[in-house]
Amino acid sequence: MPGHGEGPLPGLAEATASIELHSRRHRIWRKLRLVVLGAGLLLLLAELGLRFSWQPPVDPLAGDAPILHELAANAFFQALPESEGRYGLRPGAQAAIDGVEYRISEQGTRGSDFPSAKPAGEKRLLVLGSGRALGLGIPLEATAAEILAALASTAAGPASPWRGINLGVPGYGFPQQASDLQQRGLNFEPDLVLAYFHGEQVVDSGYFLDTRGQLQRDRIPLPRGLRALLWKSQLYAYLAATYRHSQEMNSNAPKPMDADWVRGISAAQSQAGLERIEAICLEAGVPFRRLDAGKSLHSSYAELQSEGLLP
Repeated sequence: MPGHGEGPLPGLAEATASIELHSRRHRIWRKLRLVVLGAGLLLLLAELGLRFSWQPPVDPLAGDAPILHELAANAFFQALPESEGRYGLRPGAQAAIDGVEYRISEQGTRGSDFPSAKPAGEKRLLVLGSGRALGLGIPLEATAAEILAALASTAAGPASPWRGINLGVPGYGFPQQASDLQQRGLNFEPDLVLAYFHGEQVVDSGYFLDTRGQLQRDRIPLPRGLRALLWKSQLYAYLAATYRHSQEMNSNAPKPMDADWVRGISAAQSQAGLERIEAICLEAGVPFRRLDAGKSLHSSYAELQSEGLLP
């Protein structure tokens, strides 16, 4: 045993330091656990509070917001987790809104069911687009796909009828339309593909389905799959709506596309989506044209006719 005045026992200083280090680490981890637990509790309270006190606003960019709300209430939209579009029209859905009948075929298009395989002699005109192409607020026979197909059938005669295939989906931007064309549109064997759109419906980030089945846009720069998962949270929906409003109110982005119907905030994505649609059609050997919804359909038909794309 060491005598009086000798130094500390060998290793005692190291043991004491180790115990103090372990104690500090324990205190730090305990504080971190309390912080994480407190943050989680605050997030949970915020989520519950927003679920009872706030609902995402119907997007004002979609001019047909009341109709979209009614369609959502009639379960017209369904989530497509494996699709870049993230949602689509539910086959078999039907509703009457303000005197207008809406019916979604088993193929997921507006109108009656039709054979996926093209019958002999039949020609097909496929129309891509968003709510304007689908025909929100107008009867089926007044949609672009039906009018153009009827004009073509009249000109071609009964031996070579044209069928209009309406692939319009409210809220779809050009990137989503390109994916829809590639994933199912080409399976209908179209003879002509048209992108029918109006500038106010051109959006860069597309839409997500919220917890009520309503369409909401999300401009937060996160991976698409993660955003689709986060949209199950009311708190995230609140943050996305706030961020979107801030971005769109303060956006002064230039318009690289030489068309006044393209919003500056979506020009780059729109350009890329259109180029992808053109590339898909070129590879498939199917003619593709853009159709301005601001022009008369009869004028557009005459232009397509002059190019030899319609009879």
